[in-house]
Amino acid sequence: MTRYMFFTALAAAVMLAACEPPERPPEEDMRPDPVDGMTVEDEAEQAGVEPAPDDAFDHFNANFAGRWGMSRACEREGMFTLTAERWALYELVCAVNTLGREGDMSFARVSCTAEGQSEPDRTLTIRATGPDEITVEDGHYDWIRYRCQ
Repeated sequence: MTRYMFFTALAAAVMLAACEPPERPPEEDMRPDPVDGMTVEDEAEQAGVEPAPDDAFDHFNANFAGRWGMSRACEREGMFTLTAERWALYELVCAVNTLGREGDMSFARVSCTAEGQSEPDRTLTIRATGPDEITVEDGHYDWIRYRCQ
């Protein structure tokens, strides 16, 4: 009986080993070699595909992150402080849940508190309206602010 169990276990091990999938090469080894002298952008253009737009996070940081005042004098009252994670809009403090981009405009789905009270989530949009000037909209109000140094 012991020999029978040994040979059965050995046969089962051989069958399992035969069923294992072959090792796959790393993903970067499976990519086709680029055509000599061509960049990824060149290949995309040749294939008729537009390159992917800038990331929404990078676009926001490059264009809107920072401090914005009610006037170019940048008085403290009415100051906006914007980051990709948090928008402080005078009396509103908002956590950014999602950040997106449509053309030159950024939009954020935010959870805000005003004077310590939670408010319903909303979508805020932000766009440049001039050199060092932005407009922030929430569907009811538009705020114009100027970049502070």
